Amino acid sequence: MRKKIATISELSEAIPFGVDIEGVELVILKIGEQVQVFHSRCPHQQANLAEGRVEKGMLVCQMHQWKFDHQTGQRSGGKECLHKFNPIVENDNIYLLETELADWENKSETGSLAQKKRTIEDLPKMKGLPVIGNIHQFDFSNMHQEMSQVADKLGPLFRLNFAGRPVVVTNDHHMNQQLMKMRPKLFRRGKKLAEIFEEMGIEGVFSAEGEQWVNQRKVTAQALNMQHLKTFHPTLMTVTERLKNKLDSMAVAGEAINIQQEVIRYTVDVTTNLAFGYDMNTVEETGDVIQQHIEKVFPAIFRRLNAPFPYWRYVKLPVDKSFDASMKIVTETIKEFIAKAKEKLKTNPELKEKPGNFLEAMLLEQEKEGKFSEKEVVGNVFTMLLAGEDTTAHSIAWAVYFLSIHPDIQEKMYEEAKTVLKEEAYLREQEDGARLYFAEAVAMETMRMKPVAPFLYLSALEDVEIDGLEIPKDTVFLLNNRHAAWQEENFSNPDQFEPERWMPSGCPMHAHHKPEAAAPFGGGARFCPGRGLALVEIKMVLSMLCKNYRIELITDPETIRENVAFTMSPSDFEVKLHPRKMTDNKVEMTSSEQQK
Repeated sequence: MRKKIATISELSEAIPFGVDIEGVELVILKIGEQVQVFHSRCPHQQANLAEGRVEKGMLVCQMHQWKFDHQTGQRSGGKECLHKFNPIVENDNIYLLETELADWENKSETGSLAQKKRTIEDLPKMKGLPVIGNIHQFDFSNMHQEMSQVADKLGPLFRLNFAGRPVVVTNDHHMNQQLMKMRPKLFRRGKKLAEIFEEMGIEGVFSAEGEQWVNQRKVTAQALNMQHLKTFHPTLMTVTERLKNKLDSMAVAGEAINIQQEVIRYTVDVTTNLAFGYDMNTVEETGDVIQQHIEKVFPAIFRRLNAPFPYWRYVKLPVDKSFDASMKIVTETIKEFIAKAKEKLKTNPELKEKPGNFLEAMLLEQEKEGKFSEKEVVGNVFTMLLAGEDTTAHSIAWAVYFLSIHPDIQEKMYEEAKTVLKEEAYLREQEDGARLYFAEAVAMETMRMKPVAPFLYLSALEDVEIDGLEIPKDTVFLLNNRHAAWQEENFSNPDQFEPERWMPSGCPMHAHHKPEAAAPFGGGARFCPGRGLALVEIKMVLSMLCKNYRIELITDPETIRENVAFTMSPSDFEVKLHPRKMTDNKVEMTSSEQQK
């Protein structure tokens, strides 16, 4: 017997196509007259290869850029090889033998490592007080560092009691990676987080689980894939030019610049253009803009997530009232996006074959198959806006901070930008972005030292065993992903900002370099689909800044703190930007005067 898995007409030339056939995830490639079918999980971190791209005959994983031959599945430069299936193509239909699918399911079932069995009760625990447990012992705005300090005393795996809620904290990157790889089948986001999102009316891909997540993830991944980003590049240039023009005027005036606020406006504009086809232009606006309301969301989620009981359901504090007002404004704005997108689809029927953005694709899926409710459409627009604005902007702000205190690294960025961008003020050719190697290294090193998502709450969906640890169903894990990236056994000189460790030529200056110990985009099937967009934005802004200005930090660096409110951002700091043409001319004039 055989099983139909897809049709030829569904496939696009050299674009990965993903399907799930009774729990077996496949990626199908059509290149020329050939059709190849592989198991779709990358052997490195289980990322879905259907979300990757085909480049020069190689299937490229979007997560860590591992490359596999599109015919054989062999990894370039490695021993790993994708499991290859044998498709049967008849007319427009593509089939696989059911016995082949069954053999793969049997082969892929994995048991736990043969280690001494442990239970959760065997793990070390912090001493606490009756009823409230350990909740009073943590400053939640600094919890990532305090968890690391506890790990130094109790070991990388220990137990806490948060007001009667038992939590297992893991600071070990091996354990964290395994937990993330087991999503979404064996682990899910913490149930409390999902409840908070649902209560806020945010029913998007971030908090979705099961079949609901599968449907939403597919549309999200397609909106953020590299093919879409290529067509979006002209719009990205427009937003970047607006930011540069604004910074030019502030630099010439000698103004102190809160760079974080400026890049948040930038990322809002990028996200609304890419995902919704709507140009908000908050970069050039003054006064009250939507980002001032969006930035209240993550702190509210974090505050409620760590509250011992849901007080806000009974008593609204001033901060809750302010949050509710902001949520209303953001929701009304989102409904405007949706109404305009629906009108555009009505007046442009050709978009039904090729939607121009994420929102149009969601609305068409809703119209065709009824997969998405109106609440899910609103929730996903909210999720895209929230994730696109906050995390990338914080990473850019942290990178600017590091560049401002490391002028030598800033000069290396300038030399690279001068070489790649030539006479241009910012990146105009999308393909040239791949040549900004040092800019990407700066981005990766920034995210190693200052990951904007240092925590992840997960909950076990069933009894499972990992490395000999017996984990009962509903066990809650808190993954401190930041800890491992600061350990000497994973990175030499872990407290030093050294972008060279991420250069393509390798890391000859370091004895230890384990990139997998830093997981700024998560891992497994649910790794962040916005990774590609985030890196494009970060490289675009940093190369523009370093090509055109010298960055001077005017805030005392000792006063700049890590603020954790679900995401980790720097406390407010200010810089001055000195236009390079002016300062370079001044240097040249001084030099010529000395010669006279």
